[in-house]
Amino acid sequence: MIYTAIFGEKDKLRDDVLRFDDSLKYKDNPRLAAKIYKVLPHLFMDTEWSVWIDGNIKLHVSEDRLIDMTKPYDVGVFRHWERDCIYDEGEFCVKIGKDSRDVIAKQLSDYRQIGYPEKNGLAQCSILVRKHTDEVKRLNEKWWSHISRYSIRDQISFPVVYDGNFKYLPKVHIRKNKYWSRPKHVK
Repeated sequence: MIYTAIFGEKDKLRDDVLRFDDSLKYKDNPRLAAKIYKVLPHLFMDTEWSVWIDGNIKLHVSEDRLIDMTKPYDVGVFRHWERDCIYDEGEFCVKIGKDSRDVIAKQLSDYRQIGYPEKNGLAQCSILVRKHTDEVKRLNEKWWSHISRYSIRDQISFPVVYDGNFKYLPKVHIRKNKYWSRPKHVK
């Protein structure tokens, strides 16, 4: 099942994939409203596998191809095209104003305290392939707790939470690759 969530008029509405576009709990925060569907798909659909795509992504391969690329793992995500470190990603997010310096600093400090290493890879979380096993559901919920507690920037927490329980798919450029196209956001 390919799905997405679109809130706050950032991306064009679409009808080619399952789309969530309403949330009572987070209607004042469009980013968090969409994120709950991204992170916790097992709460909203009954399917063996799901493929999350950001609202502005148009896939050029089938969901079956992405699932086959992920197997034998239960979670697959493309490797980030520019950075390979959550700490570098955190600094970049602060620099371009994607989240509060204090929030990200606390998150990265906590990750250093638990011994999460530098240069340990970075996920490009615009496409997520997941098998809905009990373990993956548990990891999804743990990921949501990190996003709720720390930065909404899910790429920072993903490698920490899923640590070793996922497969990196190829490292490809965010806009120029054979798997998808991604125009810039509407706003």
